[in-house]
Amino acid sequence: KVLGGKAYLLGYAPLEIYEMSENLPLLRSIAVKGSNGGDKKSDGKNRLGTFMGVMVPSLLGAYGVVIYERLSWFVGQAGMIEVLVMMIIAYIIVTLTVFSLSAMSTNGNMKGGGAYYIISRALGPEFGGSIGVVFFAANIVACTFFILGLTEALLFTFPQLPHSFWWNYLYGTVLLAILTAVCYIGAGFYAKISVLLLFAIWGSLLVGLGSFIFREPMVEQGYVGFNWNVFVDNLGSHYTDGEDFQTIFSLVFPFTTGLIAGSTMSGDLADPGKSIPRGTFAAIGITFVSYTVMVFMYGATCVALNEQGNGLLTNYYILQTVTVPSWIIAIGLFAAVMSSGLNAIIGGGRVLQALARDDLIPILRIFSTGSKKSDEPRRAIILLWACVQLMIFLGDLNLVGPYITMCFLLIFSFTNFACFLLSISGAPNFRPLYKYFSWHTALMGALASTGMMFFLAPLSAAISMIVVSGIFFYIHYRSPVTRWGDVSQALIFHQVRKYLLRLDDAKSHVKFWRPHFLLYVANPRSSIRVIDFVNSLKKGGLYVLGNVIEGDSTTEEALAEYEDRDGLWTKFISETHFKAFVNVVVSDSVKSGILNLMMLSGLGSMRPKTIILGFFQDEIPRDTRCENDYAPGVIEILAKFPNLRSRTHLTLPDYVDVIKQARSWGKSIVLTRNFENLDKSRIKINKLIVKKDDKRYVDVWFLQEDWVNTETCTWQLMLGHLTSRTTFWGKNTRLRVITTSSSPERVEVERQFLVEQLFKYRIDAEPMVVPMYERARHEVSLEDQLEILRNLILNNSSRTCVLILPLQFPPEDSREYSGWIDKLDRFTVNFPATLMVYATTNILTTEM
Repeated sequence: KVLGGKAYLLGYAPLEIYEMSENLPLLRSIAVKGSNGGDKKSDGKNRLGTFMGVMVPSLLGAYGVVIYERLSWFVGQAGMIEVLVMMIIAYIIVTLTVFSLSAMSTNGNMKGGGAYYIISRALGPEFGGSIGVVFFAANIVACTFFILGLTEALLFTFPQLPHSFWWNYLYGTVLLAILTAVCYIGAGFYAKISVLLLFAIWGSLLVGLGSFIFREPMVEQGYVGFNWNVFVDNLGSHYTDGEDFQTIFSLVFPFTTGLIAGSTMSGDLADPGKSIPRGTFAAIGITFVSYTVMVFMYGATCVALNEQGNGLLTNYYILQTVTVPSWIIAIGLFAAVMSSGLNAIIGGGRVLQALARDDLIPILRIFSTGSKKSDEPRRAIILLWACVQLMIFLGDLNLVGPYITMCFLLIFSFTNFACFLLSISGAPNFRPLYKYFSWHTALMGALASTGMMFFLAPLSAAISMIVVSGIFFYIHYRSPVTRWGDVSQALIFHQVRKYLLRLDDAKSHVKFWRPHFLLYVANPRSSIRVIDFVNSLKKGGLYVLGNVIEGDSTTEEALAEYEDRDGLWTKFISETHFKAFVNVVVSDSVKSGILNLMMLSGLGSMRPKTIILGFFQDEIPRDTRCENDYAPGVIEILAKFPNLRSRTHLTLPDYVDVIKQARSWGKSIVLTRNFENLDKSRIKINKLIVKKDDKRYVDVWFLQEDWVNTETCTWQLMLGHLTSRTTFWGKNTRLRVITTSSSPERVEVERQFLVEQLFKYRIDAEPMVVPMYERARHEVSLEDQLEILRNLILNNSSRTCVLILPLQFPPEDSREYSGWIDKLDRFTVNFPATLMVYATTNILTTEM
């Protein structure tokens, strides 16, 4: 930490102080980046301390109408023991949540928004945004409740005031205007007013407690003074019709949700990491003691119900009845309701401002602006005022009341869940200063909060979940660009690493085989169609796109080109939605670059087992970027890749050496050709008019040649099967497996054998046997045989989209390389898109 020009370095030794000198520019830059503004800022913003900024709002959030009008009724219904049990359960949930809140608020610099800011930065914009919107809406409803309650208290205290719908609306409007004006002025003024309200509440409660201790009994009203028999009787419950533990608990729990109100002031605190834990825990302790004392005071001095029909069960205002003077309690009640309203307005305004600044929902962008001097969310406060003004006109809001509690419980649940995920992710940068928590407490808090939602009001909980889910999916599909990330990436990394370590080649079996492809791409401008096709073959396997930059990797120019190229590939994958990884390497030659890709691609046992190369040719490849049926964004990115080469950067000996090296490393090889002609837009079948001639095929050709091994045949079948399993190719093409026969008599025999093999390996394909018996095989030269076979394939491929052929492995003698590639060139020229396969392993099995 940097304070006063000194660097405070905390290491294994005791804390030492080092002077910050100009000779430590790196340390200075780290300190500046990490401090993010330091402890005190001179930007004119509010800098509240623990008491004014957290403790007071949290206390006022917990002190409400309940302590004045309902707590006595709770004791009368459930008895002191059950009420205390309810309070303990509620406070345990709140305390677990504050553990998590304290941990995350001390794990870096916290800005405005409170729980919204924490949840969005931990769980991502979808969770944070949905909670933020619901939280703001709940503050609108809560503020409306408090205004209506304040109006009722005003009329109860001053019954001589005129009252009707419009008079009540006027009273509510005036009271709302006063509360809004306080919040509009700013957090500093709000804090000062809040302190006055808090002392008014404490003063009224102390006067009330004194009256219960020293006042003479009022037996007819149900107050008998301290009495042992009354105390014992009130230990148990006296539930009336329609009331039970659940209904009373649903009214007891909500007052504890206000204890996190101080966290919404995070943007106005001088040190949120220190103030939020201290202030919130102080508020928890003070309110628990206050409510416990009041419970025992009611239980020891007031009967549940006397002969006159008065007592805890019927007189909501027994505190005001007993207290002398009674108007003291009225002042306290006004202060409690006003403070709750102030918390709702200022908390809701800050949440909306933080949400707008994150730009998750464009329509809210206007509310991101704060006041020039202290960054007050005045636009957000005006919007909240307008919404509450409209809600007051509606009058009775009892139907939506339970959703306020649901909202706070959702915040509790997500806060705990976020802390739990951060704890188990093992991310090194999650090191909060607050240490009194663990993933166990966070998980308990999340489960308890969620369970409490459905225990209190199952229907309200379900509706709240549906609303949050709707907002979640809206933000998710809008895909806003955020700078803070979320914990999911850390969790994915943790799980992937764990399972990669458990992935063992020695335990693998052919029946669980998946494709692992490495496709070398010189330039996607000419190769996007083959990239797309191989993407459809991966079938949940590994797909790596390799690209080589030819140059000296030690130069700055090569490094700059590498960064630019890697960024282009990343954008390309993002726009096309191909499920592939990209490896870009810098090497002094294309050959060494491809060999490096074969050696280094993948991780652990998850490495490419099949190398896919384009066909060797000297002519300039065709630029197909403008011929493709892809989105404009894809075409735009393709245009940023380098121009296509004028000559090949890979010599024929190098090309063959790569193939041979791949086989020596146990990898299968696939050569591709003519994929620039594979236009998917011309392959789609018309659903309305489907004729026999509209059928298109993917053909697997089994050639009766000595150089074709069994492994290659299994690979051909599997590649054909994988093609037929994809959505596009399975819908628009039919797989055919074709072989040749040297005599007419064997056509049906070989066809039957082909049917049996396809059934044996469970391959859904059309078997086809093509006769090839014009002359005896030994009477035809090898070149003529090749030409006959080529014409045979062309004659049967007029409706073929993709051909899958075996690949004759290159000869050992380098002097024969040219003849080998020329023969392949003549054989496959003018073919449809073609895959030529040479396999080293068998990938088909009949085992279970």
